[in-house]
Amino acid sequence: MKHRNRLLYLLVSPFLWPQWLLCQLSRLLKNHTMGVRVEEFFFTLSKPLRAVAGFFNSWSASRPWKQLWFASPVLIVALIGFTVFFINANRNRGRAYGGYYQGALKAMGEGDYKKADSLFSKLIHHPSYKDNDQVLFRALIAASANGNVTRARALREKLIVEREYEPAKRWVASNSIQRGAMRPEEAETLVVMARNMVEQAPDGNYASYWRLTLARILMSQSKAAAALEVLEAEDGLAPEGRLLLAQVHAAAGDAEKAKQVLRDLVAFLDLEDPHDAQYIRERVEGMVMLSGLTENLEGGRALLERTLVAIERKRKLSSDRRVYDAWAGEVRIRLFKVLLRMNNPESRLLAFEHFDNAIAATTPPYRAGEMLNGLVDVASGYSLLSGQMQEVLVKAGGSGAHLAMAMDAWVGGDKVKAKLHVGLSNSVSPSSLIVLRSAATASAKGGSADQLDFNIFQGDNKSSYQKSLDLLDLIVEVDFKQSINVAFDKCYIYSLRKNWRGIIDLMQPHLSELDGQQLLQAYDWLVRAHTQLDEKKAAAAYQRIMLDEARKLREN
Repeated sequence: MKHRNRLLYLLVSPFLWPQWLLCQLSRLLKNHTMGVRVEEFFFTLSKPLRAVAGFFNSWSASRPWKQLWFASPVLIVALIGFTVFFINANRNRGRAYGGYYQGALKAMGEGDYKKADSLFSKLIHHPSYKDNDQVLFRALIAASANGNVTRARALREKLIVEREYEPAKRWVASNSIQRGAMRPEEAETLVVMARNMVEQAPDGNYASYWRLTLARILMSQSKAAAALEVLEAEDGLAPEGRLLLAQVHAAAGDAEKAKQVLRDLVAFLDLEDPHDAQYIRERVEGMVMLSGLTENLEGGRALLERTLVAIERKRKLSSDRRVYDAWAGEVRIRLFKVLLRMNNPESRLLAFEHFDNAIAATTPPYRAGEMLNGLVDVASGYSLLSGQMQEVLVKAGGSGAHLAMAMDAWVGGDKVKAKLHVGLSNSVSPSSLIVLRSAATASAKGGSADQLDFNIFQGDNKSSYQKSLDLLDLIVEVDFKQSINVAFDKCYIYSLRKNWRGIIDLMQPHLSELDGQQLLQAYDWLVRAHTQLDEKKAAAAYQRIMLDEARKLREN
């Protein structure tokens, strides 16, 4: 073979090398008999290798090597083509993950953040995506919405600290401001970030946005003086900035400057946007705030009525009226308070007319319940006597007058009369029970567990906390369909006193009869209660169930 085909000899020789080596070893042995035996043993052992060598020898002898030589260019071109394809396929493996990315975006659009978070977890470590700011940003949103704190924190660190991605900074700052309660260290980090963004701003609009953001962060930490300094450095504040400046002045205790800023804002809007095409929100909030700062009741009333007219004008031209209905309800509730403070029969009738219109909505303003409590609270400044409530009821009727009479009877300890007026109010306006529930939770929120409740000295030995729970029980007696909503209200009241075990005992029996959003709300209360009791295993179990139920709800 060595002399016939040198290439084949080189390929086959490794298989015969062990046999040759062992034969040489046997010859070196002094004992000839032993050497022969060793040679025979290894000869037998190497038979498989000799079989392979024989196969290669037979195969090579039968090959048409000349034809293969002529076909070699085609084989070489095929090999090169396959190599190029293999390299490109591996270099662009990220395209194979495109389905994950599209699936994650679709899941986010459908609100399925658990699925989106799972898909993004496969993408963010791949070379094609790990440095893509948009992919990382969307992964941050999905992880935050899914409650994946560890991944959200890591992505936030990478996007904000390492990559300086501005949209991520905006999103984090906006979420923190909307959430409200910020830890001091978190607020300090955001302040430093916002100051750096103001200094690095490439244009005026960019700097203005971050200056307002910085002021809001400082206001969330009750640093009105620092926020004022930031806003005063801005030349030509936009309406949104002027409104924020007025809020800062009011928080700093300078009501006169706040009123002046608001008057200038209203004058500017009258000139630049008389038809409220662009700045309706700033006009509504500015005029409502100005009415609250105006000591003259007639002036405050005029501002609120003017605001209501502007809202109604925009509402008629809008296809989606829900926002304007909510704004109108809030303004009417404030008008209710101002008109009652004017303390004359005509204004009282008009006040209850606005109140009835406000609570006629499917979702009445929460502030309506607070105002209802004020009717029987002498310290509110707009409380009414029983005879005044009776006069309104006789002259105008309406759900609001019945609610006022119900609250008056409840405070007086007349449960029968209170139940009668609650039932009559419910027959006039079903939303009145929502208002009464708001009144109960607002009353319980008025004090804390470590404060002395002077209601216990009024003769019935019941605190406002217990009275709120009793009022919720009365609502269930009038309309049993409210029992689930009342249970959620009781959970809120229990949480004010940190009665977490009471929340668990209240919610667990209702799980079998709930579905949809109400079931998710019940699981949320159970997760919070077990977390506060440091029962981590139970909290994690309910958290998993809640996420699964949320996924099923989205799929259906």
